[in-house]
Amino acid sequence: MHVAKAREKLDSAAMLLEKGFIDDAVSRAYYAVFHAIVGLLRSKRVTLDEHKHAYILTQFRARFIDVKALPAEIYFKVQQIKQVREQADYSAAVKVDKAKATQLLTDAREIVELLVKYLSMQYSSM
Repeated sequence: MHVAKAREKLDSAAMLLEKGFIDDAVSRAYYAVFHAIVGLLRSKRVTLDEHKHAYILTQFRARFIDVKALPAEIYFKVQQIKQVREQADYSAAVKVDKAKATQLLTDAREIVELLVKYLSMQYSSM
C-alpha cells in the first residue's frame, strides 16, 4: 500500500513540476519518500503510533542507516528533500528553482526505488 502511494506521489510530483508548480512538486517528492519509509518500517513491524515526521525519520535512521543496512547517503538526501519541502511549504521568502526541484525529484525517485528493491529482497529471502 505504501509503495503504491509513494509511486503515485512521484508521478504527481513529475506532473506538477512539468506544469510549473515547483513548491508543490517538491512537497509531493518528499511525501513519496516519506511513504516509502513508512512502508519499510511497517515491514519490520515498527510501531508507528506517532506519525510525526521526526519520529519516523529517526526510526528509519536507527533501523536502517545506523546499522548499515542502507547507505548513509540516502538519509542525507531524505533530510535535504525534507528541508527544501519545509521551505517550499512554509516560507514565502524562499523560492525553489526548477533545477533544484528536478534534482530533488530525481533523488526521491532513486530513494523510493532503492527502498522498494530492499523490501523485495527482504521478502524474497523469507
